[in-house]
Amino acid sequence: MNSKIFQTNIIVKSEHIDHFNHVNNVQYVKWVNHAAHLHWEQETSNAQREKYAWMVTRHEIDYKHQAFLEDELILKTWVDAFTHVVSIRCVEIFNNTSGKICVQARSKWCFLEKATKRLTRIPDDIKQPYIAD
Repeated sequence: MNSKIFQTNIIVKSEHIDHFNHVNNVQYVKWVNHAAHLHWEQETSNAQREKYAWMVTRHEIDYKHQAFLEDELILKTWVDAFTHVVSIRCVEIFNNTSGKICVQARSKWCFLEKATKRLTRIPDDIKQPYIAD
């Protein structure tokens, strides 16, 4: 699938740092979720977000390089694949100064109808904004 990439930036703050003086691994999981959420908000209408939601069922994360206080990080995310009720989302987090990749993540998200809290088929109008022309 040829996917559109969403990008946002983060500045590492003191609350992101652990006892080793680098970004805590749990913080990267939060940023993976944050990037997915921002991308969802950008590509959908209020009506779609009121009707549907995503629930993560799996994260695979490879930690490549450390990030430190005040580093500027670039979060890039895209949907790599869709099935009937699942999307596979990728996130890469780069250090903007060094260009080194800090994290590569691949997550499985299930699509839900909010009213029933049940899995539901992903409509084409939800998929289409994530696919590049």
